[in-house]
Amino acid sequence: MSRMLERYYLAAMRKEPDQVPVVIYCSEPTHAAFCGERLIDLYRDVRKMLECQLRFIRRFPNALHGHFTLWPRLSGPGDGFTTAFGAELVWTEDSSPVTKPLIRDPKEIDSLKVPDPHKDGRLPLQLEALRYYVENAPLEVRERYGLLDHYCYCPGGVEYAALLMGYNRFLLGFYRYPEKIRKLCRIVTDAAIDFVKAQEEIVGKACKLFISDHSPTFMSRKHFIEFALPELRRIAKTFSNALIIYHNEGDVNHLLDLIPEMGVDIFHFGSPINVLEAKRKIGDKVCLMGNVASRDVMLEGTPQTVEETCKNVILDGAPKGGFILSVSGGLLPHTPPENVDAMIASAEKYGVYPIER
Repeated sequence: MSRMLERYYLAAMRKEPDQVPVVIYCSEPTHAAFCGERLIDLYRDVRKMLECQLRFIRRFPNALHGHFTLWPRLSGPGDGFTTAFGAELVWTEDSSPVTKPLIRDPKEIDSLKVPDPHKDGRLPLQLEALRYYVENAPLEVRERYGLLDHYCYCPGGVEYAALLMGYNRFLLGFYRYPEKIRKLCRIVTDAAIDFVKAQEEIVGKACKLFISDHSPTFMSRKHFIEFALPELRRIAKTFSNALIIYHNEGDVNHLLDLIPEMGVDIFHFGSPINVLEAKRKIGDKVCLMGNVASRDVMLEGTPQTVEETCKNVILDGAPKGGFILSVSGGLLPHTPPENVDAMIASAEKYGVYPIER
């Protein structure tokens, strides 16, 4: 195991490694811009996507990389998960595809079936591409950065339930037809769990699981507890032997104390969350990962701005361990590489334990 991975796992267990680990999160729009490729061409060609991702990883060898840095997301966010239910994706040449809402009438939920990830929508394409990655991605890269092998992705069941209906109709349903919404969330979460199990057939039993679900950002505390929390808990319980990373860069300040109740190990959070507040409220229960602003600092700032921001984030989040330095959400396309270099260097300069504010 590489020294970087050792640091990561110690931090995940809320301990103090020798140095704060750094994880760079980004996805295919950033990879395409980095490699000077059209985004649509990466979606159409698994070989090109893999080559581009490997170029990105090799440019930043002294940091760990997030899940989608070595993952064949040929259908954009969610791996085309909604297409398994029959939804269409809307494609453009220079942006990720988006789901065209499928459910227009809540009564349609009663006839909704849990899809088969091996047969339905674009999920078989995703699984085929994942198998290609396992057969072709260099073993030394996978081992050094802890990517691909035994690492699965779960599209949050509640977020994709919302996308199947459209967020406005979904959120309104909390008040007008709550039983239908609960049923929809259960069905979509069942499908998400089945999709992870299908991945396990290719990458091996999940030792790490990345859950992306932004829907709690748009919910009241009451509705989160009623509709989203039970499904997120169910995913975590199903894969309880895995290290679970929950990703949501939205403003969930009103839910912050409930994040540990999901049963997750790492919370990857965004710039709306104050690091000191997160450390105070939940830092003894989950490892915190974040939260250098992707746009204002990483994209638009200078290396000096990045260094100063990273210094403050480390001093706020790293004391007593359980902290990973990362971007807020994901690295945006055209982020200057020297700013990423500055983030990595800042952890080496300010993130050596013991750390005190």
